Amino acid sequence: MLPAARFALFEDGKQGLTTPPAPARPAHGADAGGLGIVHVFGRIFLGERVIRQRWVAVCIGFVGVMIVLQPSGAGLGRPVVLALAAALVWAFATTASRKLGQNERSRAVLFTYMLFSLVST
Repeated sequence: MLPAARFALFEDGKQGLTTPPAPARPAHGADAGGLGIVHVFGRIFLGERVIRQRWVAVCIGFVGVMIVLQPSGAGLGRPVVLALAAALVWAFATTASRKLGQNERSRAVLFTYMLFSLVST
């Protein structure tokens, strides 16, 4: 399911998927880039082996994010910058949790992740 799509109940009682309003779409696109950043961080910080198919998927996702953000830079506003920052913070927190999970108990990992999430918001 696309990250920008949300489940909705319409006024006429029908159910279906909807997308956010037009001004919010670039921010949703920027936030979706966090999934690719996790793979990059995993390779850099954890030394994980990332297969070629995943790199291709990350590159395609990055191209998609750039299309949503409009390469001319016209779509870069405060909401988009905040969404990119949130994607980076989320990717860092996820990578740190994976690193902690190698040696620590699950309670310690959960506490650290929740504390990091609290501080970053």
